[in-house]
Amino acid sequence: MGFRFIMWGFLFTMLSFRVQGIDILPDFFGYILIATGLKRLSDSSPHFRSAIPWTFALFVLSLFEVYQRSSPFQLGYHVNTSVDSLFPLSGGALFGMLYSAVVLVLNLLVVHHICMGTADVALNRGNPAFADVAERRWANYFMFKVLLIVSIVVVFMFKIPPLAILIVVGMLVYSVAIAILMMTFMSEADRVLGS
Repeated sequence: MGFRFIMWGFLFTMLSFRVQGIDILPDFFGYILIATGLKRLSDSSPHFRSAIPWTFALFVLSLFEVYQRSSPFQLGYHVNTSVDSLFPLSGGALFGMLYSAVVLVLNLLVVHHICMGTADVALNRGNPAFADVAERRWANYFMFKVLLIVSIVVVFMFKIPPLAILIVVGMLVYSVAIAILMMTFMSEADRVLGS
């Protein structure tokens, strides 16, 4: 089935590794993998079909993020949490925030459809326990995005360096945990629901 493709797609879209500003794990490749997985699963649930156009839109938008000018404070490894794309282009802050908001909403749509489609497949195969897992993974992912937005607001509003460091480190750890959680979820879906 397509769950394994989606799993690897999460790796590329949730984690970034930049060398001289070039993303070594490009998001656009992750969206190709996710779209491939969704296409393979599209007969299993209308949720998978519904996610394909949004994945294509994210693919196009991610092409603008392949290269980002390096910052002297940027390490080679970081987690892509849309914080990176607050100011992705040389345009103003308003355009950068609008771009990030669009990416965030599209990302939430795709992940919602992936999780709910997985729940549909689980229910159709007589596995309500795994359907509950799928719904919990959506809740985990959504809460992560909400906390990400709150942490960005807190860091930029209060500008207290020790607090900012704690929040950034905490969100980095949480980001990696969510990436592992989502990848493990797709791997488990492939094992439990795959044919």
